[in-house]
Amino acid sequence: MALGASWVPLALAVELHMPRGGAPRRMKIRTACGSGRVVEAAARPVATAPGSVSLVLISEESMLLPIEKYGSPVLRTVSAPIKNIDGYVVALAQNMLETMYAAPGVGLAAPQIGVNLRLLTTDVSSGKEPHQRIIIANPEIVEVAGEQNGEEGCLSIPDFSEKVRRPQRIVVKGISLDEKELIIEAEDLLARCFCHEVDHLNGIFFLDHLSAIKRGLITRKLKHLIKDGKW
Repeated sequence: MALGASWVPLALAVELHMPRGGAPRRMKIRTACGSGRVVEAAARPVATAPGSVSLVLISEESMLLPIEKYGSPVLRTVSAPIKNIDGYVVALAQNMLETMYAAPGVGLAAPQIGVNLRLLTTDVSSGKEPHQRIIIANPEIVEVAGEQNGEEGCLSIPDFSEKVRRPQRIVVKGISLDEKELIIEAEDLLARCFCHEVDHLNGIFFLDHLSAIKRGLITRKLKHLIKDGKW
């Protein structure tokens, strides 16, 4: 992902080995952006393996986050529901929007920036129409109808795309950042985007919807890129 000259990623993944039975805590960390300005960031521990957690730093100021790529275990982990909308979740959502626009993309799920929480952002207008901007916590697809077959890519699998069958229309239920119930009727590209991002929350890639032959061809290429250090 290309970033502006004055910015570097501020979301740092730090592996901590916790004592048995120890409870990781939320903390604040001061860090510097590429411009030399120091900002304060909140760090929430996210369990990644027995005995360890991953800290993802989130600032209330505009921040671009590193996007996890295919091969990262966090992308194959089913994300946990958000129990309450606090300042961390609100800041995380804002940072996700900024990262999504900069990538650029039309959707982003929290696991893609290393956080296994059920939160996603979308904007099929790519920032051109403010009313198209959607942030939704704990999204659930409750209705589907019709079918569409179109090209689909992924910010976590850059430079690869394939045709994927998705519902033409869907209904999504979830929670807004002010903790109100959201019910969204989506069709066409927005329906595709929601399906793609909800898949991420369940540890699923668009590749998993392809035929075994197509999926095998792409995953072999990805494994070669990872092995050669080009990923």
